[in-house]
Amino acid sequence: MKILKYSLITLLSLIVIFFIIGLALDSKVTVTRSIEINAPAKYAFNLINNTAKWADWSPWVEKDPKMEVVLEGSAAGVGAVRKWKSDMPDVGFADITITESIKHTRIKANLNFSDASLSAVEWMFVEKAGVTTVTWTSVTDFGSNYLMRYVGLGFDSMMGPDYETGLANIKRICEAAPPEPEVNVEVKVGKVISRRVLAITDSCEAASEIIAETMGKAYGEISKFMVESKLQFAGSPIAITHSWHDNFYVFDAAIPIASRKVKPSGRIKFYKSYQGKVVQGRYVGAYDGVTQAYRKIAEYININNLKQNGRTWEEYASDPSKTPENELVTIVYFPVK
Repeated sequence: MKILKYSLITLLSLIVIFFIIGLALDSKVTVTRSIEINAPAKYAFNLINNTAKWADWSPWVEKDPKMEVVLEGSAAGVGAVRKWKSDMPDVGFADITITESIKHTRIKANLNFSDASLSAVEWMFVEKAGVTTVTWTSVTDFGSNYLMRYVGLGFDSMMGPDYETGLANIKRICEAAPPEPEVNVEVKVGKVISRRVLAITDSCEAASEIIAETMGKAYGEISKFMVESKLQFAGSPIAITHSWHDNFYVFDAAIPIASRKVKPSGRIKFYKSYQGKVVQGRYVGAYDGVTQAYRKIAEYININNLKQNGRTWEEYASDPSKTPENELVTIVYFPVK
């Protein structure tokens, strides 16, 4: 009886210890992997954003090419759903639904893997000088499931290699893709005169869709003030860059005006723009490609031993509400000396 008694006490003690340790373990487990790809961000973004294209790079498809796959919802972006089922234990069955899609910048999704866990998944795309860093992260919350918290201790070693395989496949596909055709950017040296502008300083995540939305609100606010103050436009809208780093953009959204004296209101400022020597590039096409103008101008400045002398700015010469995307004209200016 004593042996049985001590055995029960030992068992109960172990159970208590198991739950105490489980309680102390973090309920959330994060797995993250990154890779650098020598290609524009949109290449990798499109492979992930379109769930039908997962067949080309998914680590689980690579493990079981014969898995059953069902696509539902949108073809790409928010609402796109991919479900799969496999007899292989390390593939199992799962479904993933894209919940957020910011063009060439970020994708978020919910991944339900074998009904064992629900993970919040995110892919981040940061492009610099033609090289894109893609980061794949998942956060799985096991809540009060103490047993799964123990499983979570090995999650990184279980899921991490799959993420590495998937990212390596994406890198291989993107870097093997034919290069984009060069866009003709007219680069020249000139002089600009100072203009009186109304401007709002703002900031946002450096994603084209978010930039467009944030700038649109600022231009709308300035335009409303101009109508109320009976001020006249004296040129196309411009955006003056303060800084662009860590995927964050700080800028002035500005509109040239004809008036010499203005009493600004709220966050609207009134000042004179730069006057002097510039290197400018005229780019025609979708705004996503305007980085080619920056690259061409930077090359020109370097070759001709010039030095940048102030903040760059863009002039939006076309009305996006009336002009096809491939015909939009953007003029980029670099002050130089």
